[in-house]
Amino acid sequence: MIEEEANVLGRFFERGKLPIGVDFGARFVRAAQVAWAGDRWRVTAAGARALPADLPADGADRLKGQAEALIHILESGRFSGRKVVSALPSSVVQYKNLRLPPMPPSELRTAVEWEAADRLKLGHNYQVDYFDAGEVRQGEELRQEVILLAAPASAIEEHVAMLIECGLEPAAIDATPGALARWAASGSADAEEVRLVLDLGASGSNVLICRHGRVMFFKRLELGGRQIEDAIAKQMNIPLTEACQIVAQRAGDQSSEAPLVGSTRREGAAQAINDAVRPVLTDLAREVGLCLRYHSVTFRGHRPQVGIVTGGGAVDPLLPQVLAQETALALRSAEAAVPVDWSQVDPSVLALSPATAWPAALGLALRTERAHALRGAA
Repeated sequence: MIEEEANVLGRFFERGKLPIGVDFGARFVRAAQVAWAGDRWRVTAAGARALPADLPADGADRLKGQAEALIHILESGRFSGRKVVSALPSSVVQYKNLRLPPMPPSELRTAVEWEAADRLKLGHNYQVDYFDAGEVRQGEELRQEVILLAAPASAIEEHVAMLIECGLEPAAIDATPGALARWAASGSADAEEVRLVLDLGASGSNVLICRHGRVMFFKRLELGGRQIEDAIAKQMNIPLTEACQIVAQRAGDQSSEAPLVGSTRREGAAQAINDAVRPVLTDLAREVGLCLRYHSVTFRGHRPQVGIVTGGGAVDPLLPQVLAQETALALRSAEAAVPVDWSQVDPSVLALSPATAWPAALGLALRTERAHALRGAA
């Protein structure tokens, strides 16, 4: 079914009308554009740019840094058109699970907005959206599980203004869960398959459970690459910048070549690094296990069969082992779960930012009204 829909979508946009997907991460800006290549999506243009290490987490200086990075990407890439779909940074979006009485879709938005104003005390200075996760049982009652999203209107306006200043035409401002779910669905041949996506970034991690592009569960965890780097720096008694180098080298299975302190042997250093990383990854895996437990109780009979690890931190060699021990999920890499053709992209792009870090950008690039209708994405 997915393959048939992808073919329809690919033919509909065969002249390069799909938008540019732009992912604003904590440390990188990534932009990608795709086209259907007969049996999978092909990346026709892509670019990544590291943000300055001293860039603040938010504010005008960060917007300026993001704009400069994006302009550089656009100027050096082979992007077609100016339509863009992007997502707000995770730091400015609030998420809240709600359970409402069953109601027609036409009434759901009004109810969600009322809940946001009444229970969460969000005023008119916030924009509210939601994912309809589906019907659940609460005792003897049937309820509607809804994931509410809220962001300051000022943050959205500043984000849109920044895109326009870069010469782009915003087609939609999406949310990270929707982009990841859309990406995950694009590689599934089974419409009923439930997938868990762990998106491990620098500032935190996203846990998503979805089925056929529908967001069923989402949680933002404050555990990510920075905690791993801090743990290595403390364990090895080295500067944080050196710990960052070690993390990057572990991505290529080259931890034995990491910078050493004094006369410490390479094997001993590699073991010390693993000892530092394992507790952080174990805490992360336990949090994922709690997410699975909540989802299993909420949506009985729909436990994920597949776990997909994405994000810049997904390449740590210990991560699959620790996750498998804690969750008992069959794990797949991003490339195995959703095969993508990167042959038209300069290898230097993936050398700077590995393929595991691109699912959000690719999911944003797939966001169109036509794609929305075909895949049933939220």
